[in-house]
Amino acid sequence: MFFWIREILGWCLVLAGIVLVGMALTFVEDRQVVEAGVVVMAATLIFRGGLLLIRISTAARICLPPTESEPNLSQRPEAKPASATAGTSS
Repeated sequence: MFFWIREILGWCLVLAGIVLVGMALTFVEDRQVVEAGVVVMAATLIFRGGLLLIRISTAARICLPPTESEPNLSQRPEAKPASATAGTSS
């Protein structure tokens, strides 16, 4: 169940990264290029951290064992034997 917390936190970090990019754009409009560069570097790290948390939570959900209500996909139906004349041509 902790994967939901990780995913929500990941989306919050992605949103914070986008907000920081908007802040950097306002710095560029005010001709404060050095400050904008620092904010963009921080936004990049925060954005990538959010994407990492989203990927980890998605992988955790995929690795969970199936519940009782889901069909068991690991059991495959029996394969039918091919007929003797199926692979020959005349």
